[in-house]
Amino acid sequence: MMSRLRAVASVSVLLWLRDLAALFHASSRAVALGSAMVLLGATALGLGLAAVALKPSSSGYPPELKELMLRTAFSTSAVIGLLIIVVLAVSLPPRTALQSLVDLLPVRRAEAQLGQLLPVVALGAAFGLVLSALTIALASQLLGPVAFGAACLLVVGNMAALQMLGLSVFLANSCLLRRRLRIPQQYATTLSGALVMAAALAAFSGDVLNLATRPAQGWTLGDLLVTRLAVKTVLQGSLLDVAGVLLWWAASLVSFLAAGRLNQQSGGTGGIRLLTGTTAPTGRFLSAVWIQLLIAVRTPQFVVTALSAVPLVLGARWLSSIDMMAVAAAQLASGLPAVPFALSMYALGRTVKYRWLGASVHGSWSWWVAPTGVAYFLAGAGVAVFVYAGELALGLVELGDLGSVIARTVLVLCAGLLGGALAPYSEEQGLSVAASGFLTGLLVIASTMFVSWARSATTDPIGILAEGAVAVLFFALYALIGSGQARDAARYL
Repeated sequence: MMSRLRAVASVSVLLWLRDLAALFHASSRAVALGSAMVLLGATALGLGLAAVALKPSSSGYPPELKELMLRTAFSTSAVIGLLIIVVLAVSLPPRTALQSLVDLLPVRRAEAQLGQLLPVVALGAAFGLVLSALTIALASQLLGPVAFGAACLLVVGNMAALQMLGLSVFLANSCLLRRRLRIPQQYATTLSGALVMAAALAAFSGDVLNLATRPAQGWTLGDLLVTRLAVKTVLQGSLLDVAGVLLWWAASLVSFLAAGRLNQQSGGTGGIRLLTGTTAPTGRFLSAVWIQLLIAVRTPQFVVTALSAVPLVLGARWLSSIDMMAVAAAQLASGLPAVPFALSMYALGRTVKYRWLGASVHGSWSWWVAPTGVAYFLAGAGVAVFVYAGELALGLVELGDLGSVIARTVLVLCAGLLGGALAPYSEEQGLSVAASGFLTGLLVIASTMFVSWARSATTDPIGILAEGAVAVLFFALYALIGSGQARDAARYL
């Protein structure tokens, strides 16, 4: 079985690399080398971010505080990994050409489906570990060499195990909603993603937000969480705790293998019908914006983002009531309105096959560049306006922050467009989802660090100008790369 899994996974990766190579007129080896360089750069960026965020302390920590800090760090890493896999799972295509081809071969359905999911989980885990670099840096300060090595192993293992478990639960929920409740594919995917995200936050938010030491309590059900067992393993080295962690990992693997046996093929289901009944505007530019806007909002990713707005704002409000988290809550509140604009990473890939049709009407291969940017700005603004209004009503932001919030939203929008151009989303390649999100996240993190440095070194207006300059650079690169890809899009027909 493992040999066939590796074969399907390698074919899935090879097809994705060849698709990218054809779009960029490069060899598959060059694309693979570029992907490896991106992963190395992401690792360096994560470690650098952790080094900047974590200040070394020469004084020791009491055992209770050490356990509290490790619990918070491990649980935060778990939440990050689960949120990443939910985003990837919502975007995965229900059916691919590779699946149709493998169905004709003597390969079991579970092997075919799991083989295509393995590269996605691997890349999602890599991105989760980059964002969890602070956990590794914190463990290096709190633990000795042997315990630190064990902590690194546990962080990596927990990330992979929880992502496999989260993906398994997502696939099982989606299949149940479609087959038992007859819910259409798009709505089942959206609801399943929301349920997994809510379960992840409910399970680990207690340790993530546990900011004060508490008196010793008796055993609770929460002590069975893999993050708590991992912390006890590092600090105490109990064989029972080690067995508990290994049991979690084994259960995640079994659930992942079981989920591969489910039939994920969608059949005869309708799509999301937002903005139904609207009339197309006249004019080439406005009609192009209208079409792109319909494509943007009629996706599970947009619906999940819109539904997540309320709990995210309420969570930021709750954090602001805690003295130790006031600064973090303010930063979170200022960044929440920009989240919907990251959906622009899917813009180019969804329509790249058909853009050559508009070239004959508009007389230019770049006819779609501006309409796409405007459409995804409007789609993101449709959610961001309510997020910002809610934050204003709750006192999380001030009206004077509007300029910096708009600058950040434009930066995230352009970063998403560029990330989607470098690794276009494809309904035939599940791995493209992970790659687009990975690159977009790196662009947002790197540009945010640069803008923060510019503001701290100069003034806020200069920082906003730097943010705008980076956004313009990202947009120009997106237009240049995307226009070249559109010329070759007819080969997909």
